[in-house]
Amino acid sequence: MIELRVLGTLAILPANGIDPPLQLTQPKRVALLLYLALAEPAGVQSRESLMALLWPEASDESARHSLRNTLYGLRQALGDDAICTHGEGYVGLSPTAIRCDLLDVRRDLNKERWEDALCTYRGELAPAFHVTGAPDFERWLDEQRASLRRAITSAAWRRVDQLEQSGDAAVVPAARRAWALDPADEAGARRLLVLLDAKVGKAAALRAYDELAEQMRRELDSDPSPETRALAAQLKARREPRADAVAASLSAAVPPPDDGATAERSEPAGINDGIGASPLVRARRATPTVAIAGGVLLIAALSLLALRPARPAGRLHPESPVERAEHEGALRLAPKYRQD
Repeated sequence: MIELRVLGTLAILPANGIDPPLQLTQPKRVALLLYLALAEPAGVQSRESLMALLWPEASDESARHSLRNTLYGLRQALGDDAICTHGEGYVGLSPTAIRCDLLDVRRDLNKERWEDALCTYRGELAPAFHVTGAPDFERWLDEQRASLRRAITSAAWRRVDQLEQSGDAAVVPAARRAWALDPADEAGARRLLVLLDAKVGKAAALRAYDELAEQMRRELDSDPSPETRALAAQLKARREPRADAVAASLSAAVPPPDDGATAERSEPAGINDGIGASPLVRARRATPTVAIAGGVLLIAALSLLALRPARPAGRLHPESPVERAEHEGALRLAPKYRQD
């Protein structure tokens, strides 16, 4: 079976899978192969319609001759069993001789197998392919491309619906994929922003908005719609609940006042100047201040003792002013400065 790949590329692979791809050098042969494989309704096509599609300016005899030669070239490349005829007026491709990836995508879409269709889809239909002198074929190919793009984008968002309803964590990557298929779809972009905000966080949603705005300015020379800008402004203005949660946790970490503080609050008027306070309350109020002051004095005293030079053994009093200064805690001087 010959494999015809038309999504994201244009290649004809032989049945054995070993030989190199088949080369069709004439654009009219490739165009005829594409039309016979993808035209709807599927099946055989009339020779008259094929002649008008690919040789619109030629005479009837010349167009019939060109079609006959083109079919002969396809049989030589694909095999005699690849082309089937129905009487003298109709021709088509044998469904058992050729397989096409776009036909697989259409089958999956019809059966609502969204993920299978998205996995098979690899890009635009026959990218960069065109045929000169056949405007009707060019118009047909553009319509096929646009129809496929709409169908695959719709399938991508329906896949997002499935994942969102089931609570699957893959809903965010699926939404990114759906939006990438049609970046100009701002309704899809807004849905992606909402999903990112709910599943990942506000920062991720705002980054996606910046990407959308930059892409629209670069490719469309325009800004996002007012609805999309309003959604982004709403996200930016919203306060994150995490800061409030941190403040609440810090408040909860502060220990409640003890019985002494409660007793102090219950004292009558005059407690501010200490006149109306009882001795027990005044003692409790003074305890923290006394403890702090005592701690500071103890640290200072220990520091002075550590800096104070040791007195030589056998001496009760310093004999010189330098020794007396050293004894009183002054810094030691180098010997050459001591005479001064």
